[in-house]
Amino acid sequence: LSWSTYIDSILAKAYKKLGLLKKLQFKVSHKTLSVLYTTFIRPHLEYACEVWSGCSNRDCDKLEKLQLAAARIVTGLTLLASRDSLYFETGWEPLADRRRTKIRSVMYKIHYNMVPEYLQNIMPNIRSKESMYVTRQSQNYNIPKSRLNIYKSSFVPKAIDEWNAIPLEIRQSSTLASFKNSLNTLKPTRPLYFSHGERYWNIIHTRLRHNCVLNIDLFRCNIIDSPLCSCGKPEDTYHYFFNCNKYAIQRNELFNSIFRMKNLCLVNTHVLLWGDNSLNDLENKHLFQFVQLFIKNFW
Repeated sequence: LSWSTYIDSILAKAYKKLGLLKKLQFKVSHKTLSVLYTTFIRPHLEYACEVWSGCSNRDCDKLEKLQLAAARIVTGLTLLASRDSLYFETGWEPLADRRRTKIRSVMYKIHYNMVPEYLQNIMPNIRSKESMYVTRQSQNYNIPKSRLNIYKSSFVPKAIDEWNAIPLEIRQSSTLASFKNSLNTLKPTRPLYFSHGERYWNIIHTRLRHNCVLNIDLFRCNIIDSPLCSCGKPEDTYHYFFNCNKYAIQRNELFNSIFRMKNLCLVNTHVLLWGDNSLNDLENKHLFQFVQLFIKNFW
Protein backbone atom coordinates (compact mmCIF):
# COMPACT_ATOMS: atom_id res chain seq x y z
CA LEU A 1 0.00 0.00 0.00
CA SER A 2 1.62 3.28 -1.13
CA TRP A 3 1.18 6.53 0.77
CA SER A 4 -0.73 7.95 -2.20
CA THR A 5 -3.24 5.09 -2.06
CA TYR A 6 -3.58 5.49 1.69
CA ILE A 7 -4.18 9.24 1.39
CA ASP A 8 -6.77 8.69 -1.34
CA SER A 9 -8.62 6.32 0.98
CA ILE A 10 -8.75 8.79 3.88
CA LEU A 11 -9.78 11.57 1.53
CA ALA A 12 -12.71 9.48 0.31
CA LYS A 13 -13.95 9.11 3.91
CA ALA A 14 -13.38 12.78 4.65
CA TYR A 15 -15.26 14.00 1.55
CA LYS A 16 -18.32 11.95 2.56
CA LYS A 17 -18.42 13.74 5.90
CA LEU A 18 -17.75 17.06 4.19
CA GLY A 19 -20.96 16.55 2.21
CA LEU A 20 -22.88 16.29 5.49
CA LEU A 21 -21.17 19.45 6.73
CA LYS A 22 -22.26 21.34 3.61
CA LYS A 23 -25.90 20.48 4.26
CA LEU A 24 -25.60 22.35 7.56
CA GLN A 25 -23.89 25.42 6.07
CA PHE A 26 -26.84 27.79 6.50
CA LYS A 27 -28.46 26.00 9.45
CA VAL A 28 -25.86 26.18 12.22
CA SER A 29 -23.34 28.75 13.36
CA HIS A 30 -19.78 29.36 12.23
CA LYS A 31 -18.47 28.02 15.55
CA THR A 32 -20.53 24.81 15.37
CA LEU A 33 -19.40 24.08 11.81
CA SER A 34 -15.77 24.67 12.80
CA VAL A 35 -16.06 22.30 15.75
CA LEU A 36 -17.70 19.64 13.56
CA TYR A 37 -14.84 19.85 11.07
CA THR A 38 -12.02 19.78 13.62
CA THR A 39 -13.68 16.95 15.56
CA PHE A 40 -14.98 14.60 12.86
CA ILE A 41 -13.09 15.37 9.64
CA ARG A 42 -9.63 16.75 10.31
CA PRO A 43 -8.54 13.75 12.44
CA HIS A 44 -8.92 11.60 9.29
CA LEU A 45 -6.45 13.87 7.52
CA GLU A 46 -3.87 13.72 10.31
CA TYR A 47 -3.98 10.18 11.63
CA ALA A 48 -0.37 8.93 11.93
CA CYS A 49 0.76 11.89 9.82
CA GLU A 50 4.15 11.85 11.56
CA VAL A 51 4.85 8.68 9.60
CA TRP A 52 3.52 9.64 6.16
CA SER A 53 4.23 13.39 6.21
CA GLY A 54 6.98 12.85 3.65
CA CYS A 55 4.34 12.12 0.99
CA SER A 56 4.46 13.84 -2.39
CA ASN A 57 3.52 17.49 -2.93
CA ARG A 58 0.59 16.29 -5.01
CA ASP A 59 -0.83 14.36 -2.06
CA CYS A 60 -0.23 17.31 0.27
CA ASP A 61 -2.16 19.55 -2.11
CA LYS A 62 -5.06 17.08 -2.12
CA LEU A 63 -5.28 17.23 1.66
CA GLU A 64 -5.03 21.01 1.74
CA LYS A 65 -7.70 21.28 -0.96
CA LEU A 66 -10.15 19.40 1.26
CA GLN A 67 -9.44 21.63 4.25
CA LEU A 68 -9.94 24.74 2.10
CA ALA A 69 -13.26 23.32 0.89
CA ALA A 70 -14.26 22.88 4.54
CA ALA A 71 -13.13 26.44 5.29
CA ARG A 72 -15.39 27.75 2.52
CA ILE A 73 -18.33 25.89 4.05
CA VAL A 74 -17.60 27.22 7.55
CA THR A 75 -17.03 30.82 6.47
CA GLY A 76 -19.43 30.98 3.53
CA LEU A 77 -16.68 32.49 1.38
CA THR A 78 -16.56 31.64 -2.31
CA LEU A 79 -13.78 30.40 -4.56
CA LEU A 80 -12.77 34.05 -5.08
CA ALA A 81 -11.50 34.30 -1.50
CA SER A 82 -7.78 33.79 -0.91
CA ARG A 83 -6.27 31.13 1.34
CA ASP A 84 -5.23 33.85 3.77
CA SER A 85 -8.84 35.04 4.01
CA LEU A 86 -10.08 31.49 4.65
CA TYR A 87 -7.48 30.80 7.33
CA PHE A 88 -8.06 34.16 8.99
CA GLU A 89 -11.84 33.62 9.17
CA THR A 90 -11.50 30.06 10.52
CA GLY A 91 -8.41 30.50 12.69
CA TRP A 92 -7.05 27.21 11.34
CA GLU A 93 -3.47 26.43 10.37
CA PRO A 94 -2.49 24.89 7.03
CA LEU A 95 -2.26 21.11 7.38
CA ALA A 96 1.42 21.19 6.36
CA ASP A 97 2.19 23.47 9.33
CA ARG A 98 0.26 21.21 11.69
CA ARG A 99 2.15 18.15 10.46
CA ARG A 100 5.45 19.95 10.98
CA THR A 101 4.48 20.81 14.56
CA LYS A 102 3.50 17.19 15.23
CA ILE A 103 6.83 15.88 13.92
CA ARG A 104 8.77 18.39 16.02
CA SER A 105 6.73 17.43 19.09
CA VAL A 106 7.59 13.76 18.59
CA MET A 107 11.26 14.69 18.30
CA TYR A 108 11.01 16.65 21.55
CA LYS A 109 9.63 13.55 23.27
CA ILE A 110 12.35 11.36 21.78
CA HIS A 111 15.09 13.80 22.78
CA TYR A 112 13.88 13.98 26.39
CA ASN A 113 13.13 10.24 26.75
CA MET A 114 9.36 10.62 26.86
CA VAL A 115 8.69 7.76 24.41
CA PRO A 116 9.19 3.98 24.41
CA GLU A 117 12.77 2.77 24.05
CA TYR A 118 12.26 1.39 20.54
CA LEU A 119 11.60 4.93 19.26
CA GLN A 120 14.72 6.26 20.96
CA ASN A 121 16.80 3.48 19.43
CA ILE A 122 15.97 4.43 15.84
CA MET A 123 17.57 7.86 16.25
CA PRO A 124 21.30 8.43 15.66
CA ASN A 125 23.51 10.07 18.28
CA ILE A 126 23.85 13.76 18.92
CA ARG A 127 27.06 15.11 17.42
CA SER A 128 28.46 16.05 20.84
CA LYS A 129 28.54 12.34 21.77
CA GLU A 130 30.68 11.51 18.76
CA SER A 131 33.11 14.42 18.83
CA MET A 132 35.18 16.07 21.54
CA TYR A 133 34.92 19.47 19.86
CA VAL A 134 32.20 21.94 20.85
CA THR A 135 30.65 23.63 17.83
CA ARG A 136 27.48 25.56 17.08
CA GLN A 137 25.94 22.33 15.76
CA SER A 138 27.15 20.00 18.49
CA GLN A 139 23.58 19.64 19.85
CA ASN A 140 22.22 18.59 16.47
CA TYR A 141 21.49 15.01 15.46
CA ASN A 142 23.43 13.45 12.62
CA ILE A 143 21.19 12.99 9.60
CA PRO A 144 21.48 9.42 8.29
CA LYS A 145 23.03 9.13 4.85
CA SER A 146 20.68 7.91 2.17
CA ARG A 147 20.90 7.14 -1.49
CA LEU A 148 17.18 7.25 -2.29
CA ASN A 149 14.82 10.24 -2.05
CA ILE A 150 12.10 8.00 -0.65
CA TYR A 151 14.21 7.41 2.45
CA LYS A 152 15.15 11.09 2.74
CA SER A 153 11.45 11.91 3.05
CA SER A 154 10.76 9.16 5.61
CA PHE A 155 10.24 9.86 9.31
CA VAL A 156 13.77 9.67 10.76
CA PRO A 157 15.64 11.93 8.30
CA LYS A 158 12.70 14.34 8.03
CA ALA A 159 12.20 14.55 11.80
CA ILE A 160 15.91 15.13 12.43
CA ASP A 161 16.04 17.81 9.77
CA GLU A 162 13.04 19.58 11.34
CA TRP A 163 14.55 19.31 14.84
CA ASN A 164 17.97 20.62 13.80
CA ALA A 165 16.31 23.66 12.20
CA ILE A 166 14.73 24.75 15.52
CA PRO A 167 16.73 27.34 17.51
CA LEU A 168 18.53 25.75 20.46
CA GLU A 169 16.76 27.88 23.08
CA ILE A 170 13.39 26.54 21.88
CA ARG A 171 14.66 22.94 21.88
CA GLN A 172 15.64 23.43 25.52
CA SER A 173 12.09 24.31 26.59
CA SER A 174 11.27 22.82 29.98
CA THR A 175 7.93 21.29 28.97
CA LEU A 176 6.27 20.04 25.81
CA ALA A 177 3.55 22.67 26.16
CA SER A 178 6.07 25.53 26.32
CA PHE A 179 7.93 23.98 23.38
CA LYS A 180 4.77 23.99 21.26
CA ASN A 181 3.93 27.54 22.31
CA SER A 182 7.39 28.69 21.27
CA LEU A 183 6.91 27.13 17.84
CA ASN A 184 3.59 28.84 17.20
CA THR A 185 3.94 32.29 15.69
CA LEU A 186 1.43 34.96 16.66
CA LYS A 187 -1.29 35.31 14.04
CA PRO A 188 -4.20 37.76 13.88
CA THR A 189 -7.26 36.25 15.53
CA ARG A 190 -10.81 36.54 14.26
CA PRO A 191 -12.91 38.70 16.61
CA LEU A 192 -15.90 36.93 18.17
CA TYR A 193 -18.32 39.58 16.90
CA PHE A 194 -17.58 38.47 13.33
CA SER A 195 -20.00 35.58 14.00
CA HIS A 196 -22.81 37.84 15.16
CA GLY A 197 -26.14 37.89 13.37
CA GLU A 198 -28.29 35.57 11.29
CA ARG A 199 -26.17 33.03 9.49
CA TYR A 200 -27.12 33.96 5.91
CA TRP A 201 -26.62 37.71 6.33
CA ASN A 202 -23.46 37.10 8.32
CA ILE A 203 -22.10 35.16 5.31
CA ILE A 204 -22.91 38.04 2.93
CA HIS A 205 -21.20 40.41 5.36
CA THR A 206 -18.13 38.13 5.39
CA ARG A 207 -18.06 37.98 1.58
CA LEU A 208 -18.17 41.77 1.41
CA ARG A 209 -15.29 41.90 3.88
CA HIS A 210 -13.12 39.75 1.61
CA ASN A 211 -14.16 41.21 -1.75
CA CYS A 212 -15.81 38.21 -3.34
CA VAL A 213 -19.45 39.11 -3.93
CA LEU A 214 -19.94 42.50 -5.62
CA ASN A 215 -19.91 43.12 -9.37
CA ILE A 216 -16.44 44.68 -9.33
CA ASP A 217 -15.08 41.52 -7.65
CA LEU A 218 -16.81 39.22 -10.15
CA PHE A 219 -15.65 41.36 -13.06
CA ARG A 220 -12.06 41.27 -11.82
CA CYS A 221 -12.19 37.46 -12.01
CA ASN A 222 -13.81 37.46 -15.47
CA ILE A 223 -17.07 36.00 -14.18
CA ILE A 224 -19.28 38.83 -15.47
CA ASP A 225 -18.81 41.33 -18.29
CA SER A 226 -19.26 44.58 -16.39
CA PRO A 227 -18.29 45.92 -12.94
CA LEU A 228 -21.22 48.34 -12.95
CA CYS A 229 -24.12 48.39 -10.53
CA SER A 230 -27.62 48.56 -12.00
CA CYS A 231 -27.51 52.29 -11.22
CA GLY A 232 -24.64 52.66 -13.72
CA LYS A 233 -21.65 53.16 -11.37
CA PRO A 234 -18.85 50.68 -10.42
CA GLU A 235 -20.16 48.45 -7.65
CA ASP A 236 -17.47 48.29 -4.96
CA THR A 237 -17.94 48.31 -1.18
CA TYR A 238 -17.79 52.11 -0.95
CA HIS A 239 -20.50 52.46 -3.60
CA TYR A 240 -22.54 49.72 -1.92
CA PHE A 241 -22.55 51.38 1.50
CA PHE A 242 -22.29 55.09 0.68
CA ASN A 243 -23.23 56.01 -2.91
CA CYS A 244 -25.83 53.75 -4.52
CA ASN A 245 -29.07 55.71 -4.88
CA LYS A 246 -31.34 52.65 -5.02
CA TYR A 247 -31.75 52.32 -1.26
CA ALA A 248 -31.33 55.80 0.15
CA ILE A 249 -33.99 55.24 2.83
CA GLN A 250 -32.29 52.09 4.15
CA ARG A 251 -28.92 53.87 4.13
CA ASN A 252 -30.33 56.74 6.19
CA GLU A 253 -31.68 54.22 8.71
CA LEU A 254 -28.25 52.54 8.88
CA PHE A 255 -26.35 55.75 9.57
CA ASN A 256 -28.94 57.13 11.95
CA SER A 257 -28.52 53.95 14.01
CA ILE A 258 -24.73 54.06 13.83
CA PHE A 259 -24.41 57.74 14.74
CA ARG A 260 -26.38 57.10 17.92
CA MET A 261 -23.49 54.91 19.12
CA LYS A 262 -21.59 57.02 21.67
CA ASN A 263 -18.01 55.81 21.18
CA LEU A 264 -17.93 55.62 17.38
CA CYS A 265 -16.05 58.58 15.91
CA LEU A 266 -15.35 57.58 12.31
CA VAL A 267 -17.48 55.65 9.82
CA ASN A 268 -15.95 54.18 6.66
CA THR A 269 -16.08 50.91 4.75
CA HIS A 270 -13.37 49.36 6.94
CA VAL A 271 -15.37 50.05 10.11
CA LEU A 272 -18.57 48.69 8.57
CA LEU A 273 -16.84 45.49 7.45
CA TRP A 274 -14.19 44.89 10.14
CA GLY A 275 -15.49 46.74 13.17
CA ASP A 276 -13.76 49.42 15.19
CA ASN A 277 -10.90 48.70 17.60
CA SER A 278 -12.00 51.57 19.83
CA LEU A 279 -15.31 49.77 20.51
CA ASN A 280 -15.75 46.79 22.81
CA ASP A 281 -17.18 43.47 21.58
CA LEU A 282 -20.76 44.32 22.55
CA GLU A 283 -20.63 47.66 20.73
CA ASN A 284 -19.15 46.02 17.65
CA LYS A 285 -21.96 43.46 17.76
CA HIS A 286 -24.48 46.29 17.69
CA LEU A 287 -22.59 47.85 14.79
CA PHE A 288 -22.62 44.57 12.86
CA GLN A 289 -26.32 44.15 13.62
CA PHE A 290 -27.09 47.51 11.97
CA VAL A 291 -24.87 46.69 8.96
CA GLN A 292 -26.47 43.29 8.44
CA LEU A 293 -29.96 44.78 8.68
CA PHE A 294 -28.95 47.16 5.88
CA ILE A 295 -27.60 44.21 3.84
CA LYS A 296 -30.86 42.32 4.40
CA ASN A 297 -32.92 45.27 3.15
CA PHE A 298 -30.53 45.97 0.26
CA TRP A 299 -29.83 42.43 -1.00
